[in-house]
Order: sequence, then structure tokens, then C-alpha cells
Amino acid sequence: MSDAQRRALRSLLQVGLVQALIALYNAFATNDLTTEQVTAITLTVTPLLVFGQNWLEDNTSAPAILKSPASSGKNPEPDPGPGGQH
Repeated sequence: MSDAQRRALRSLLQVGLVQALIALYNAFATNDLTTEQVTAITLTVTPLLVFGQNWLEDNTSAPAILKSPASSGKNPEPDPGPGGQH
């Protein structure tokens, strides 16, 4: 799977997580969220989730999920093969 495909899948999973949390809220709330509220929450929470996940992966020992190693300015950087060699 190419880096672009992994990043696209990762983005879809992040948006899906936000949508799943909204659906969970609506399942237990007395009044469902309006379309405008769902849109506002999605547009606010998704970038925060992306930033938070990237920050954790870059600044802690959290494992990188569906993320290629840094390319050091070379784009695209091929995935390392077995043993970490290109």
C-alpha cells in the first residue's frame, strides 16, 4: 500500500471516528444534533484529532498508525523493505 493510500485511509478512519462519536451521542441524547451542529462538530473536532494524533506520534513513544517514516525532504520516499533498507 502506498503512502498516499495509507494517508487517505487514515483520514477516512479519523472522520469515521468523529462520526461514530456523534452517532453515539445521538443514540443517548434526548434531542438529536441538527445537521448544522454535526457539520460544525465534524469541521472542528476532526482537525483537532488529526493534530493531536500527529503530535503524539511525533513527540511521544506512541506508535505511528498508517504513517510512513519522514522523508527528510525527499518526496516520495519509498517504504523501507525488510531490514529497513530501500
